[in-house]
Amino acid sequence: MPVSLAVGEVRTPEFVVDLNWIYLIKIEVKKKLLNDELNCLNFYLDPNDSDHCDRESPIQASWTLWSDDKVVCRGVSKKDRNFMESVDQVEYPIGSFKAESGKKYVLEVHFTRDGTRLSVADPHLDVEVANSYYEETMWKHFLLTR
Repeated sequence: MPVSLAVGEVRTPEFVVDLNWIYLIKIEVKKKLLNDELNCLNFYLDPNDSDHCDRESPIQASWTLWSDDKVVCRGVSKKDRNFMESVDQVEYPIGSFKAESGKKYVLEVHFTRDGTRLSVADPHLDVEVANSYYEETMWKHFLLTR
């Protein structure tokens, strides 16, 4: 779902997961960022260049996962520049949770730092199955079909 990244809270509509597995909570932004921001995100940046780049992540948040009006779990994102980069987007992980198939959930995310400078990059809150599920499934399929 689209988010503004302004300090404050967002709440997802109720959603149902279809796997008993670990799910990732993350913010995805398209690589429409200014060149300076992209340079600050890259790992090859000189760590001594503190005048130019903020050492903390632009995405800082706490989150609460609800099911049946009860808190299932809570978490806080890391403050350091923790991100994953692909060809067309940058992903900031906020947390993860273990979910039950068929169960209904609502996620509340409270942004604790103003990240609106990333608003030009179409930020979205995303919940998805952790990659390890797909890797494990592929190995099982490979081993069973040999």
